[in-house]
Amino acid sequence: MPIFDRPEIKVQKDRRVCRATDTRIAKYSRRGMLLSLCALLIAAAIGDLRIEAPRLLLVLGIGFVLLTLLRGYYVFRFSYLYSTGPHRWRQRYFLASTVGAAWWGLILYCHVWLLGFAPETQFLWLYTVIFCSSVTSVFAPYHRFLTWFIALPLMPAAVQAVLSGEIIGTIYGALTFAFVWLTAHQARRESENYWDRLTAMQELQQRASSLAAARKHSEAAVELTNEFVANIGQEFRSQLSDSLGALALLEAESLTERQREWVRLAKTAGSQQLKLVDNVGLFTRVARKDIRLRQGTFNLVKTIEKSFKFAARAAHRQRLEFNFQIDDNLPVMVTGDNRKTAQLIRNLVDSATVIAQVGELWGQVSFTPITSAEGQMTISLNDDGRGEILPDESELFGAFARLDTTQVTTGLGLSIAKGLAEAMGAICSCIRRRRAIATRWW
Repeated sequence: MPIFDRPEIKVQKDRRVCRATDTRIAKYSRRGMLLSLCALLIAAAIGDLRIEAPRLLLVLGIGFVLLTLLRGYYVFRFSYLYSTGPHRWRQRYFLASTVGAAWWGLILYCHVWLLGFAPETQFLWLYTVIFCSSVTSVFAPYHRFLTWFIALPLMPAAVQAVLSGEIIGTIYGALTFAFVWLTAHQARRESENYWDRLTAMQELQQRASSLAAARKHSEAAVELTNEFVANIGQEFRSQLSDSLGALALLEAESLTERQREWVRLAKTAGSQQLKLVDNVGLFTRVARKDIRLRQGTFNLVKTIEKSFKFAARAAHRQRLEFNFQIDDNLPVMVTGDNRKTAQLIRNLVDSATVIAQVGELWGQVSFTPITSAEGQMTISLNDDGRGEILPDESELFGAFARLDTTQVTTGLGLSIAKGLAEAMGAICSCIRRRRAIATRWW
């Protein structure tokens, strides 16, 4: 087992962590050395050792000053010496400090041996105990060094005090033995807690860095996917536009009724595909929250009527009767994005049409004033229940939810409507019990 501590776990080999720990030790040692010199000068000035053994006091004082200068060399030139070799600095400083602690123990031993428990002896003893208590938290990361640093100044004097046969000496010695043992035990516990805490913090930082890197990679992948979808959507749109144009030219030619029906089916399929491509492109913008709203004054009632009438024509083609009613209290002129509002309503109605399939569909727009300048508008779409069973809201608003294989994906349209609603500060929701799709905003 080494005399001083050596790295045993990963965090103790981290130079950044060890430098912060050793810097704290060096900073505290500067004050400790100055205080110890002052304590020795006071004891020499008020004590009788300068009369009883002046040469011994001189030797002890010179030796302590030299050891203090040696420690000061490592402490005050910490930045330079530590950068050349952290482990070498630590071992040499620990060795110099241990020798200094042993020399201080010799000073205290001589006072007990020659002067007994005179006032200056009790002063030095009390100062040593207080000093050792104060350095426990600072030197605790290196508990083996701390044990030597505390035991060497106190144990020789404690042994001499017990052997002196005096009651006060026995008391001092026994208490010092207990103090050294408890401090060493506490140092080990604090050292384990200190390095465990740093290990936990280091692992937490590494996990946070890994999560940040993974998030950055994920965001980059999503951005690349969105860019790919946008580009491929443009390509599909161009090809579909060319196909629809060619079908329009073909329809103008003289065809049989059966051929004309085939052209109409192809045009309908092409229009549905073009609509799907547009929705996919819009969905990528909704997914990355890249919806830019233009603020302007527009006729809200006219926008809603136009959107409903456009949807009604599509509903009639699939034998679905669509009726709607607009609240008379609905403001006519409002401020907002006209195109995005119309697009949101059309997506809602298209999705409701796919869900209803046959029968009847009712659209209702209600308005509740909140203040003189704002209010709440609610759009509700209800069918007669003869269509598809309405799924849960989490499934209904899923980006790729399908009701069956014959219809256009409904979840994509509703997801776009929800994204547009959120961008405009509105709320999209479905009520399963009433088979309704609704949106409301202020």
